[in-house]
Amino acid sequence: MKPFAISPDTPILPLNTEEAIAAIGLVAAVCDHEGDIHEAEAQAEVMLSTEYFAGYSEDELMQMVDRLAGISEEKGVDTLYASAIAALQEETPREIAFTMAIAVIQANGQITPEEEDFFHALKEALDISDDRADAILDSILESLALVDDPGWIEEVATGEEG
Repeated sequence: MKPFAISPDTPILPLNTEEAIAAIGLVAAVCDHEGDIHEAEAQAEVMLSTEYFAGYSEDELMQMVDRLAGISEEKGVDTLYASAIAALQEETPREIAFTMAIAVIQANGQITPEEEDFFHALKEALDISDDRADAILDSILESLALVDDPGWIEEVATGEEG
């Protein structure tokens, strides 16, 4: 069974685009059952560096993440994941969510088999082609040295220089 598989019985909760992107980051952090500070920092970096979160203060972002974590705890990670996938209807937000997941997964310097399985399942769920996924992954690996440039996440997700 795929990690966080979506079944017809999985409840779908309404999430806006920003919440859905953040939810994918949270799910990526727990997909190996071992979230850590590096993964949380990677998620925060993505959230603070994309246009989708530009109108949010840091406190509002923390409240959003706390609310999403509460959904995960109360309703289950499957519900949070399914709700996020359902909310991500446009290509750019799907690619930003995918980029966030990769950033979170690789943040601690090691990729577990569970994280690798999640990567492939998420790619399929977000309808991201193998070629585009490879391009995003390559761009992230090349961009890790650019962490002082807040626009790198947007550039990776859209394929455009900011």
